[in-house]
Amino acid sequence: NGTDGESGQLNGSADASNTVLDSLDDDELYKRLKDAGINCGPITATTRQFYQRKLADFLEPAGVTTPLPVSVGRNITENDEYSDNEDPEVILKQQSSVSAKSMNIPSQVPEDQEEFTAIRQRSRAKTEDTAVSHLIPPGRGPTPRPSIRNARGDLNKDYTPQMIRDNFMKIPPEEHQAVDEQIVPTKQRISLKQYNPKKPHKWGYKFFSRVGESGFVYDFEMYTGKGSVDVSDLGVGADFVLRLARGIPKHKNYKLFFDNWFSSLDLAQTLSDQGILTLATVRANRLKGCALESDSQLKARGRGSYDWRVETQSNAIVVKWYDNKPVHLISTYAALDPEDTCRRWDGKRKEYADVKRPNCVKEYNRFMGGVDLADMLLEFYRIDFKSRSKWYMRIFFFLFDLSVVNGWLLYRRCLAAGQKPMNLLQFKTDVARALLSGASLATPKRGRPLSDADTNSQKKRNYTCRPLDSTRLDGQEHFPAWIESKQRCRVCVQAHSKVKCVKCEVSLCFTPNRNCFLTYHTM
Repeated sequence: NGTDGESGQLNGSADASNTVLDSLDDDELYKRLKDAGINCGPITATTRQFYQRKLADFLEPAGVTTPLPVSVGRNITENDEYSDNEDPEVILKQQSSVSAKSMNIPSQVPEDQEEFTAIRQRSRAKTEDTAVSHLIPPGRGPTPRPSIRNARGDLNKDYTPQMIRDNFMKIPPEEHQAVDEQIVPTKQRISLKQYNPKKPHKWGYKFFSRVGESGFVYDFEMYTGKGSVDVSDLGVGADFVLRLARGIPKHKNYKLFFDNWFSSLDLAQTLSDQGILTLATVRANRLKGCALESDSQLKARGRGSYDWRVETQSNAIVVKWYDNKPVHLISTYAALDPEDTCRRWDGKRKEYADVKRPNCVKEYNRFMGGVDLADMLLEFYRIDFKSRSKWYMRIFFFLFDLSVVNGWLLYRRCLAAGQKPMNLLQFKTDVARALLSGASLATPKRGRPLSDADTNSQKKRNYTCRPLDSTRLDGQEHFPAWIESKQRCRVCVQAHSKVKCVKCEVSLCFTPNRNCFLTYHTM
């Protein structure tokens, strides 16, 4: 009977929902489907019942929330690799603005939005980071943009990007690296903006980057338009590859991958002379009359067939492989063997088939995705900054995001075996907290209060930010100091103490009976 009662309640709730949907006209039902993100066609007498069921399945009972991921502790000292200690004054004057925006946090969240992603957590009491939220008054809009200045006072506009590039190239590189383009999305009216219809973000500033297999960006260069730099006989694309390859150790068996926009036989030979191995796709019109089987001949031999030639001067192999269409590759280290097979969908037989492929195709597919991986990591929690006047702020925040993502990848690289890494969101949150460690609350406005209630309101205490574990356990410069009034101990909450750590800025007991000062800095 109990089961029937529950079933009756569920059926009653479903009937009530269907009754509400039945009362909607076609236009209102179509609008609700679109608001719910459900793809739908025209609402007709035949399709109405189907779309009503889809919308009813999408709707959830009121008060249902999505559980949030559990955060883990971390160490952010690896992020210091990208800060120039010799030039510390190239800074953000308003670090709280950068830190709040670095998590892509909206200033307000609609009250009826119960389900929200991990990135929109600022206005929730249970999920907010108090180290950030206590600096942002409630109800306020976005904080002003940070002011960036060059402490040297010169006119070198490339100072900050070059400083970041130099610090990136100090990291030991990976064996397999790829060169490809990255797009910084923007729709500002500026001549530097490029258009590429094949990219997820069609409008934006174009960067050419050298990226490792893990997604770590080792070097980058911004494309500033035709005629901005001198072009050699190899072409614009090849010049970008040669400039980005300057940071690769020579004659150490490092491999570089790039696509057919950059590649040519001359470029492969030039890099081979410099001691850098290459593998790239290449356009047929850049092969200088290399005699290979025609498309019709390879198609007649079947899917997975290929032809190849060796260029004797540079010892490079050119392979033409036929899959759905012919693909040309040029390589100075990977050839045909060992062959393997890959699964491809056969549209005629409506089933998967095993297709033979050379080793160079397998290597290219495996190691060419580093730039795409970097783009994915940047897109997760990109700083969404809008500015109609200062176009360079988009580029600055791209470099800021890039530095944080590289720091997270370096942190994962330095983890001990078996140690669980933290996620990128928590890493960015800790970076924001580290930047905000020296910030303070905004001073209240002067003048008469607006109401009597404000006069009787209790004065808000200054918030003491909990230090990061990397700071608390580093064992450096943790000295006790006496304070005037007793404060609650951070370890044994019942006791109060006049001893305070000058670095962590927390009160701790230091008595003959208990030594919370030692416990706090060692456990």
